[in-house]
Amino acid sequence: MSKPDKKKKKKEGFLFVLSGQFWAHTLFRVLIAALVVAGGWMLLAMARDRAVTLDDFQVSTGKLDLVSKPAWVKGVIERQLKAIPQTVGNISLLDSQASSKIAAALAANPWVK
Repeated sequence: MSKPDKKKKKKEGFLFVLSGQFWAHTLFRVLIAALVVAGGWMLLAMARDRAVTLDDFQVSTGKLDLVSKPAWVKGVIERQLKAIPQTVGNISLLDSQASSKIAAALAANPWVK
């Protein structure tokens, strides 16, 4: 009696892939995995947005220094370039648009091409 049971289990094991129960469980597992990944992604996005607003990572535009500048930028011109328009305000070091904000502020100066 045990031999027919083993053959029956082998056939059931192979046919189990074709059953609806197998695909329902697989679909459920994929759905759970997708929800976990989406939740993690949203959690990281919320943490990044929160970190950008923290005071620890804010820099005022008056504290910025122009490192790579032409040799002729000295004296009055240098002071004018350092006086970046305050329309930018504080910039977060974690902001992905920080360099473009500073570039736009510097482009407003007549000494910058």
